Amino acid sequence: MGIQDIKFTGLIQNRDLSSITGPEFFNALYACGWKEGIGTHFLQQLRKDGPTRGIYTPAQLERAIARGTSEPGRDGKTIHWVCNHSAYIVYNDATRTLITFSQGRPSEGKSSRWDVSRALQYLRSKTKPPPPYGYHKCATLVEEAIAVGGLAIVKFGSGKAKDFGPRLIRAGFVAVLGTGRPYKKGDVAVIDGFTDSAAPEHNSPYGHMAMFDGSIWISDYQQPGDTPYPGSHYEKAKPKITIYRVPE
Repeated sequence: MGIQDIKFTGLIQNRDLSSITGPEFFNALYACGWKEGIGTHFLQQLRKDGPTRGIYTPAQLERAIARGTSEPGRDGKTIHWVCNHSAYIVYNDATRTLITFSQGRPSEGKSSRWDVSRALQYLRSKTKPPPPYGYHKCATLVEEAIAVGGLAIVKFGSGKAKDFGPRLIRAGFVAVLGTGRPYKKGDVAVIDGFTDSAAPEHNSPYGHMAMFDGSIWISDYQQPGDTPYPGSHYEKAKPKITIYRVPE
């Protein structure tokens, strides 16, 4: 039985994690053919980091595991990515033991936890031909790319592209003073929304987000031009752009 076969049953599956005792969680795992590692470490970490990824109950953990993907870890352990690669579970497949749950990426010694190449690879893989200016997924895809790159995005606020600044700062980005030029690989642009009474079909009240790949800006499509603005209507309106960057 693999980790994706974990199925919680009974009343415990919809109980809040904060109300579940260590023995109760251990018994629920045991019924699935799994166990927890040292003490109640897994449950404690799940209580701490799970809610930032929308996991409040065993049933939500079960769904996250079912949608995740595993890859080999170190020392015979396996890493199971969940929540669009924004969190992970470390487990021992041989002993069917859940070891820890954490947001972000596993520590790799002295290397930076921000893997901009991995983030951009993910973002490029999700782009589609624009109709003509993307398909209204800019904030979702840039957020997912940042998580794949190893920085945890905590969900709060409106979630609209124009309001993403505080989430980026909490994840480890800083706002760059001025225009942000010259842009650096991995920079994220957050653009204010705007309305155009003369051409309401071009209104964009939710704003826009994009990431710089070293040559072009990418959102839900690969944008033309040398600015983060996604099209001519933005170029005409010129809403405020704020550049966010991970410090070196």
